[in-house]
Amino acid sequence: MTGNVVLRAVGMGKRFGGLVAIKALDLEVHERAICSIIGPNGAGKTTAFNCLTQLISPSNGQVYFSGTRIDGMLPDMVVATGISRTYQTIRLFRNMTARENVLVGMHLHLKHSSWWGSLLNLRSNREAELQAALEADRLLGFVGLAGKGHMVADHLSYGEQRRLEIARALATRPRLLMLDEPVAGMNPSETAEMAVFIRRLRDELGITILLIEHQIKMVMELSDQVVVLDHGVKIADGIPAEVQRNPDVIKAYLGSGGSRGAKRVATGIQQAAVSPARESQS
Repeated sequence: MTGNVVLRAVGMGKRFGGLVAIKALDLEVHERAICSIIGPNGAGKTTAFNCLTQLISPSNGQVYFSGTRIDGMLPDMVVATGISRTYQTIRLFRNMTARENVLVGMHLHLKHSSWWGSLLNLRSNREAELQAALEADRLLGFVGLAGKGHMVADHLSYGEQRRLEIARALATRPRLLMLDEPVAGMNPSETAEMAVFIRRLRDELGITILLIEHQIKMVMELSDQVVVLDHGVKIADGIPAEVQRNPDVIKAYLGSGGSRGAKRVATGIQQAAVSPARESQS
């Protein structure tokens, strides 16, 4: 894989009392890559996301973004460096309009607007607010919500709410976008559309993508890099064709007994290995 390393974790770990959720994770994500983190339930995927974005503080190790150490920063400072994310459970302001939700994501960059300017109805404030509204509508159009800026977020469909959450994340002008299960709860058609959209984010906007996902077929077809966690330990890291053939990955999903869902995933990995995924495009 080519390109500069944009995100690096070195020996990153997280303990909750006596429970080791993440153990000495080393991770490198390259610029303009689509990297997926997979693993059985309880593998530590979301905990890793939360540590990388400093939503929770790592117990040990370091995290670097574009060469700057970010572990120890407040989450809003991490966003200001160029990292944005979505969540496994949609977190929108449900009683606000779609446009207002996107505007919330733009607050870091609204430097020409002020409360006293709004109070006095200054021209500079009016112009800044107009430009912000236009940019919000542009982002809504990009994610497929053109003409729906006036709609209350809670009135949008589930898939539209997922896209609105991504639009709000894009409003922070990220260089790295982290998506936590972006197709959770979607049907096969919606999943396929989201996969195309995620590739557009990389190809058209030049954004690096790091995602957690359980849809193995989508992961293997979409990703340049796949990282596999099991009980907080990285057991595989490489291009999809390598990961699909890794016996430790199959074993992690099957286990000694394994749930029915995990066995389906393991079977999906094995079937995918029969038809190798595309090689890295980065």
